[in-house]
Amino acid sequence: MEVISKSDFEREIKSKSLTYITNRYLFDNFPYCFKDNPDLYYEFRKNICDNFKIHPKNFCVVGSGKIGFSLNPNNYGRKYCDSSDIDVVLISDELFHELWLKLLAFKKGSVYRLSQYYKKKFEELQKTLFYGIIRIDKLSDDFDFAKEWWTFFNKLSTDETLGMHQIRGAIFKSWQHVSLYYEYSIKKISNIIEANNESNGF
Repeated sequence: MEVISKSDFEREIKSKSLTYITNRYLFDNFPYCFKDNPDLYYEFRKNICDNFKIHPKNFCVVGSGKIGFSLNPNNYGRKYCDSSDIDVVLISDELFHELWLKLLAFKKGSVYRLSQYYKKKFEELQKTLFYGIIRIDKLSDDFDFAKEWWTFFNKLSTDETLGMHQIRGAIFKSWQHVSLYYEYSIKKISNIIEANNESNGF
């Protein structure tokens, strides 16, 4: 696998397009967190894909587990370590639409019973839907799929063979939605790098 340093990544950002950076380092590259045990990655991927009935090609590790350091603009550059989460995305138009319809029914009949905390989370979820993303962490166990999701991922998170990492994920409508979302994130990182360079006199 190709491992890129933070400094090399920043040089790439300056000279390459956002699409190129996103495809090469987030989608095409082998996950950094499984670099010492590729077979474990394929087992990990199969387990998740089989459970949610999606093709392995529609699955991807992202974040620090993919590249070796955080690409979250709020934590940019933080190195992947034993306490890091492993973030994954599942791409399924069918699952997305199925859940979207269930969420509409849930909003109509159940949201009013939620606590203020989860009502606010549900409002946040509706905003992510604009980007073609369903964030299960914005839902309470009152939504049946959320309960099934957390039961599955919490069990994975206690698997010693995976290093007891928290496994977290999101569902995207299509690869185009994934690309646009992460290109937007890379753009924000590019702006951070540029601002830091200017403040340092570069």
